[in-house]
Parts: sequence; C-alpha cells; structure tokens
Amino acid sequence: MIVLDEFPFSIVENPGFRHFCSVAAPRYLLLSRRTISRDTLEMYLEEKAKLKSLLVGNKQRVSLTTDI
Repeated sequence: MIVLDEFPFSIVENPGFRHFCSVAAPRYLLLSRRTISRDTLEMYLEEKAKLKSLLVGNKQRVSLTTDI
C-alpha cells in the first residue's frame, strides 16, 4: 500500500494510519518506517538484478521512453 500509492514511509507513524490499521487488520503488526525503507530498498535491488539479468540474457534491442 505504501509503495503502490507512493505514500511517504513516515505514514506508519501517523495516528490516523495506526488507527486505520488497528481497525482494518487488528492482527497486523505495524512496521517502523526504517524497516519499511530497508525492506523496500532490498526489494528494489533484487528486482533491479532480475531485470538486468533478463536484459543481458535477451539479445534483442530495448527502447525506453518517458513522458515528462
């Protein structure tokens, strides 16, 4: 939810967010913003490595574009 909706990691310290989680999923253990940040960076690095190996293994050309 935090990454998907691009919320800041500090949202987990927000009392409203904590209340929402306690009502929506009372058994869910809230993580700290540092833990979320560390885990997100770890996932990013893993996915980056997977993508890099896919692109290296694929001998076709790739074109990436972006709109600003």
